[in-house]
Amino acid sequence: MDIFIFIGSIFCSFISAYLLFFKSKKYQIYSNRLLGILLISSALLVLVYLLIKTRWIIHVPYLYKIVAPINFITTPLCYLYVRAVIYNESKWSKNDFYLFIPSFIVCLNYLPFFFMNGEDKLKIVQSLNIESPSTLLVKGLLIPDQILSIFWLIQCIIYLLLIWRFLLQFDIKNTIQKFESHTKLVYKWLKLFAILNTMIGIGIIIYSFAIVFSRNLYKYIPEFLSPNLLVSTCFLMMCGYLLIHPHVLFGLPYELDIQDPRSFKQQKLDKNKANFDEFESKINQINIYIQEQKPYLIASLDVYTLANLIDIPSRELSFILNNCFEKNFNDFVNQHRIDYVNEKIKGGYLDKYKLEALYLKAGFTSKSTFNAAFKKVNQCTPTEYLEKLAIIPS
Repeated sequence: MDIFIFIGSIFCSFISAYLLFFKSKKYQIYSNRLLGILLISSALLVLVYLLIKTRWIIHVPYLYKIVAPINFITTPLCYLYVRAVIYNESKWSKNDFYLFIPSFIVCLNYLPFFFMNGEDKLKIVQSLNIESPSTLLVKGLLIPDQILSIFWLIQCIIYLLLIWRFLLQFDIKNTIQKFESHTKLVYKWLKLFAILNTMIGIGIIIYSFAIVFSRNLYKYIPEFLSPNLLVSTCFLMMCGYLLIHPHVLFGLPYELDIQDPRSFKQQKLDKNKANFDEFESKINQINIYIQEQKPYLIASLDVYTLANLIDIPSRELSFILNNCFEKNFNDFVNQHRIDYVNEKIKGGYLDKYKLEALYLKAGFTSKSTFNAAFKKVNQCTPTEYLEKLAIIPS
């Protein structure tokens, strides 16, 4: 069963990373690419573990320890991703490169192994036993694996504390009112992201302590705390959540007036200003198309069809409708259909035609759907509306 989880997490991580890299808008490229790199890194870690577990590693011995430096970039990436979303960062800071010095040191540490001839590498991987963690250690390097494990534990704890500090100090009230629901959704995602990474960290910390301080203690660790099972399960959950809630990748819709994000000083936000300036042109594009082409008259219209007609990605269109127009797709379309019906009624349409012909012309497929939408928009039934206008339907 765990093999399927490993494979599923690897597959989903690579697919999610592809979407994050190549399907992101310019205002979300930085944070999404950080997340994409994190998913790829985690997928590589799980992949190598899977190769060791199934002993397929003997066919690719050069991959053993190749991910050791990658292991030291995952927690800094988690930290940078959360910070980038919280503070709407759009590029690297030159100081951020210092966060990856440990990974560079680890890479240098394993150079003797990387340059080892193929036969010696094969002997090492043939001696590996996933049930005996001590066999996974590589001897004779500058820094022993045990020391690196302790150092990674310290790094993991520090970054997890910083991530939670970001989230706990974030004031969700300081947001643009019309984007409040989206802000809560993004904040919920960041908390889930932090929780899952904390679970991964706890599992790896327990496992590493068992290996470093006792050769037999690891045998008593529950299977669900296995580091790689935790990594694969948690990242599978992350990818699943992103698939269900892709809107969280738009980030937080406001500007933070701070000069140093690492100072944790969050200033008062301008309630009337969002960092989604690009949406202004998209909103105008939607309004113009709706007014001129009247696509809502198409009975079978759905969000994907409308997105293709307007030439805006469906996910982005849905986000704009929900947050800028403050309506879901159905309410947005029905609003325009009812406005069309109201206009036709006032123009004398019912002098020649029946009400049924009008709502069918407006794009409604049934009387019940029309009545529900009509009442929601006009706050009265069609009959009451016509009585107010003193119109007798034909």
